[in-house]
Amino acid sequence: RMTIKRTSANARIPATMLNGEMYICHFSRLSRSSRSDRRCLRQRLAILSFQFAFISSNTVLRIYKDSDFVCRYITRAPKFCRLILSITEKPHIFVVYKRKEKVEIEQNLWGFSPEGEGGLLYTMRNASGSEVLLTNAGAALVGVRLANADGSLTNVVAGYDSFAEYVDDTVGMGKIIGRTSGVISRGRLVIGDQTSRLAVNRPPHHADGGRKGFGACMWEARTEVNRVVFALESAAGDEGYPSGLRTEVIYDWDDDNRLEVTVVAQADGATPIDITTAPMFDLSGEFTPASIARHRLQANASRYVAMRGDNVPTGELPTVEATDLDFRSEREVGDLDTFEGLIGE
Repeated sequence: RMTIKRTSANARIPATMLNGEMYICHFSRLSRSSRSDRRCLRQRLAILSFQFAFISSNTVLRIYKDSDFVCRYITRAPKFCRLILSITEKPHIFVVYKRKEKVEIEQNLWGFSPEGEGGLLYTMRNASGSEVLLTNAGAALVGVRLANADGSLTNVVAGYDSFAEYVDDTVGMGKIIGRTSGVISRGRLVIGDQTSRLAVNRPPHHADGGRKGFGACMWEARTEVNRVVFALESAAGDEGYPSGLRTEVIYDWDDDNRLEVTVVAQADGATPIDITTAPMFDLSGEFTPASIARHRLQANASRYVAMRGDNVPTGELPTVEATDLDFRSEREVGDLDTFEGLIGE
């Protein structure tokens, strides 16, 4: 839980912040032509930046902004915090708060790939004892174990028990799927005037990145304050794709049992990027058809991607109205007319 304290525009944020303490600073509407407003903003930012110099690296700055409000913020270094803003005519809000205690991260050798690469198992553990388990095989989410009142743990994400099973996996259990996800008809990729022939791994089509997509790769791994970061270099020509691509997958875990997965990719030329992840959740921890049917889902989507019988997209985006895919209002997954058939698969 956090203690929220609102401040006036010129109020100082204390140099010593308690765990879970939050301060909200509201900067009112500004005029581009007003020198006094611009000077006032610079003064406020100077105060904010100065105060950050005395706050630990475990402090987080979140900026809620309008679409035309450009900002850059650096909060990793404890003694250097720089905030660069553009003057806009929109009001904007800064939320500054201090994280709770640092998440404990364990790294263990879990096995070896057939090529002799070391398989790693990471455990991120927060203050309540809840855990997130990860492996560098496919940058996979292995499990999420939530602490109960009696100290026991309930796993809510399906996963394998051994590293060898992740190496042999063919369904992408909890793994990162890429460089693209889904099916590309007959492995033919056209970008401008260039046509590429992709690896055909689901004849006669290309699916989920090819024979050795991202889920079949061993990723580099490193740890940061409250996160584990996986990185992968995919050279031009991998699985037939044009251009090289560097991808990082960032798993963040905090004391509120909030798991954030961020994917960042940078290409050195034109190439499709359609990366996703494939965790399989059962929030009850039971992993039975009945428990899955009880889950309630809401998705703010008004259209869906139409596909042929072989899962190749047709290019059409029909409305979800009067279909099983209409989850604009919350409802149970078990209400689906096709639920029994989906579970059977």
